[in-house]
Amino acid sequence: MACENLLGVVIVLIKIFGSFSQRLSYGEPCNFTEECSDHRYECLPAEEEILRCLCDRFHSWMGENVGCVQMFNASEIMNMTVTVTDNINQLEEQVEEVIKVQIAAGLFVFGMVIFASIAVTVFCIYVHVKDRKVGKTVSCKKKREGKSTLRVKPMPSTSLV
Repeated sequence: MACENLLGVVIVLIKIFGSFSQRLSYGEPCNFTEECSDHRYECLPAEEEILRCLCDRFHSWMGENVGCVQMFNASEIMNMTVTVTDNINQLEEQVEEVIKVQIAAGLFVFGMVIFASIAVTVFCIYVHVKDRKVGKTVSCKKKREGKSTLRVKPMPSTSLV
């Protein structure tokens, strides 16, 4: 029983490693680019939406005898790699949005500074007014205390000698 299980595991491992070593040539059906035998091949969709090993975008097929040959025409390579899109309007909209957000943030900070300045000024005025009221109240109480007590003049001492 153990020998049969071990044999099954070995067979599965051989199939797995065999699938990695199996390389596909030009035009053969594939699932991944790594299955293709040449570094110039890519697993690309061909007719009927079947993936096949075909030349990548920098190489062109020159027949069975030659294979994939690198393109030397710079304009053809540039046409394949560079895509020009008109993003100016989209970029302008993004810039305008960023500027509006920055303006809103600046106005918010400016408003908070003005509010804090007004709050501190009002608080200082309030404390000053309260201090003056407390000062007047204390001075009025001192005056009242002074009037209610009788001043006693010291009498000259008489000596009994």
